[in-house]
Amino acid sequence: FQVANAVGAAIAEVSGEVDRVFMLDEGRDAVLARAKAEAMARAVEAGADERRLEIAEVDEVPLTYLPSNAARVRVKAIGPLSSSR
Repeated sequence: FQVANAVGAAIAEVSGEVDRVFMLDEGRDAVLARAKAEAMARAVEAGADERRLEIAEVDEVPLTYLPSNAARVRVKAIGPLSSSR
């Protein structure tokens, strides 16, 4: 069991995540693009190879109880560990 844990940690992918409320005034597509870019930047900061990143999850929940046009956006980017680290 000790070895299995070490192997799992060694082959796991590095991730970066954004989970916050965005105002959709600039448009939904622009907000999603910004959230994806931020998640990818966080994955790279954590040690992911920026050339092999991909978006694993995108969740968007409109917040209809707020007076403005807002949504909770959660984006997760993943990639293998960079060999340069």
